[in-house]
Amino acid sequence: MIFLLCLFGMFPLLSAVLPVPAIVPILLFIGLVIGAQAFRAVPKAHYAAIVLAVVPNVASWASGLLDNTIATAQSSFAALKLPADKILDISDAGLAGNGVLQHGLTKLGEGAVLAGMILGAIAVFMIDRRFLWAAIYSFLGAVLSAVGLIHGAKVSLALAPPDRVEEHVDDLLRALTRLTSSAQSSRACSGGATVALAAVISAVAERHGSTEPPILQPTYEEQR
Repeated sequence: MIFLLCLFGMFPLLSAVLPVPAIVPILLFIGLVIGAQAFRAVPKAHYAAIVLAVVPNVASWASGLLDNTIATAQSSFAALKLPADKILDISDAGLAGNGVLQHGLTKLGEGAVLAGMILGAIAVFMIDRRFLWAAIYSFLGAVLSAVGLIHGAKVSLALAPPDRVEEHVDDLLRALTRLTSSAQSSRACSGGATVALAAVISAVAERHGSTEPPILQPTYEEQR
């Protein structure tokens, strides 16, 4: 049913017909059911991965609240019609100085659903000591961060078709420069690559007997 609504774009119609106070309790109930089911359907050892997977969504929610608060403060300040030398400067540095990491929350929350799936998968494979799979998902997260699908405001590989070869080369060089030096994706990309490297090293060390054997966790069927 939900798939059909999304396919035919019927959610705007539902939002126009049904009032928001009637929709919010339903969505809240669905969220509670999904959250409870997530903890029932996995081994206890994977509970930390569930919580980690929710973190980007919480960051996205908190970032939205902060954006709305800042916009409200700026509009209210502008309505006072004070002299031009009186300005309301709300910067990331000023917020960070007071313990509000607005920029970090924004980057963590961008692409929250996909980012949560990647983080949760990495945590599960790390807990189960399946380091090669953890490395694969960490590398996948680095690639997704590099192109802006997660931890980025937009996909940064969309190039317009050039008319000449020289323009194509220039566009390609600019795109590569954005991927390597852009502040919005380089840190997340390098972080994913670092985790992937650490997971590969752990897998090699375990294969050569340099680490302790894994602790087998009971499955969901065994716990019941």
